Amino acid sequence: MIDWRYREQLEWRLVLIGLTEVAQQYLDRGYTPFSMSRGYVTFRTRFGMPFGTTPRARVVGTGRACRAIAAARLLQPGSEWLVFRALQFGWFTTPGLLDEDAAILAAIRDVPWIDAERVVSLLDDPGSSRRTSATGPRPGRRPARRPSCRARPPRRTAPSATRRPR
Repeated sequence: MIDWRYREQLEWRLVLIGLTEVAQQYLDRGYTPFSMSRGYVTFRTRFGMPFGTTPRARVVGTGRACRAIAAARLLQPGSEWLVFRALQFGWFTTPGLLDEDAAILAAIRDVPWIDAERVVSLLDDPGSSRRTSATGPRPGRRPARRPSCRARPPRRTAPSATRRPR
């Protein structure tokens, strides 16, 4: 709706946060492949969303998939949206382990206008890593304040799109 209303007045930019580089962080928080699959069953039943419910072989870190999106953006600006959508589809509908090169390649292989093999080859490239590891807020933005009444830090969700006036 916003895109339709404001058209060229807004510039959209995909912003991603690799929540974990290694799966151990999820394991330390109590996640298991079965518990994650059970959550998908709830979403599928309650909201009619097309979630796959086959448990993965193991818990997966998310940083590598975020780097695939950054690599696609470096190679072909604008393609990050298509790669993001393909990885989302792969994450929510298959038991693919999207921290492995083969699974990322399988998820993005059919994305038009990108060289999926080249994207995967850049996953360990410092340029792709730098694009996903911004070490702080953009200039002019303050970091979010953490509420002092919570025992745990607030959960950050990802990904999101930001808008900037042109």
